[in-house]
Amino acid sequence: MENATKALLIAAGVFFGMMVLTASVFIYTQIVDYYRNEQDVIKSEQVAKFNNEYDSYIRKDVRGNEILSLINKIVDYNKREADVEGIRFERMIIEIKLDGKKSEFKYPRKYDVDNKDIIMDFNNSNSDRDLDKISNVMQTIKNNTGMNYTESQLQRFATEISNIFAPDDFSNSDIKNSSPSWVAACKKRNSVVENIIGTKYDNLSANDKLKLREATLEYYQYQRFKRAHFDCETTKVEYNQGTGRIVKLVFKFNGKFE
Repeated sequence: MENATKALLIAAGVFFGMMVLTASVFIYTQIVDYYRNEQDVIKSEQVAKFNNEYDSYIRKDVRGNEILSLINKIVDYNKREADVEGIRFERMIIEIKLDGKKSEFKYPRKYDVDNKDIIMDFNNSNSDRDLDKISNVMQTIKNNTGMNYTESQLQRFATEISNIFAPDDFSNSDIKNSSPSWVAACKKRNSVVENIIGTKYDNLSANDKLKLREATLEYYQYQRFKRAHFDCETTKVEYNQGTGRIVKLVFKFNGKFE
């Protein structure tokens, strides 16, 4: 009888132990599932927050100055989150298509100034070099021309671009004969340049005159870009299949300026 009682107690202990173990496993599983769900929720919220920063650009009539803000955001993101050792996330890609209308961003001219492109069809699939050229436009113009103008000066040059180039638009005969119109245009240019940089145009060296005109033309392109309108090609927006984050945006110039 005593042995039977012991056997029952042992069996009860084993059963109780199994019950405790089963309950522990169940509770552990529930806790793991809870935290996993919590992490999934957090990740979903993070993805939604990230995508919300870019969703506002997925539309028609995005202004060029908005595109510039987006470019700066993407360049910063790629440097901070993607272009680092042990890449955390996929690089973001932005394409800007001018639809063969690059000339509309340039000042109509027949002058022999080396008008370098500030505005171009961007595609940073491999690097952000082209994006850097327009996001750091002041440094780009300095690199291209060697002139260290302030942005305020370049803005004023671009605003006065017709006066800066007007004397060059006269025929050789007008220049040789010093026609009143040509003389007036030269005086106006001298006055404009002196008001901006404190020196008359005619007092500049030949090289500095050339560089001033180059810088003016390049900043003019930048201003035109800021005033241009672009449509996001919604069918070409891409998302990372693993993270759900937006990884590619494509914009096309729609032919309009403000």
